[in-house]
Amino acid sequence: ACRDLHQTDAALRALDGIMKQPTLTSSAAIEAARQYGALGDLPRTEAALEKVTQLAPELPEGWYDLAALKATVGKSQEALPALRRALALSAKRQASDPKAHDLVAQARQDPSLTSLRQNPEFKQLTAPK
Repeated sequence: ACRDLHQTDAALRALDGIMKQPTLTSSAAIEAARQYGALGDLPRTEAALEKVTQLAPELPEGWYDLAALKATVGKSQEALPALRRALALSAKRQASDPKAHDLVAQARQDPSLTSLRQNPEFKQLTAPK
């Protein structure tokens, strides 16, 4: 609500409080990351996504979103390990559920990963199989 009312400082304080809760869930951290992103606070968004990967290490989208953000802010070398993890988890999920969302296909098209496209590891990770 604070964000919608353009009360950025109040929104950030509320989100910071949520992120400090000892009972923080991955869902709450994901929503906090979304809200930080909507507020344009990339450092807090990155920290929230890091927390998501700690709380839900088997969630491919958490790793993918972290990789995409790191690539967007010019941290390509930090983005690649997160992307590698995301794509491995996505492949594992697709092996048991062929209809699951394909993060490799998404990575090939995602404009937030443009800075990685010429990287040999990115090319290897996203090559058709």
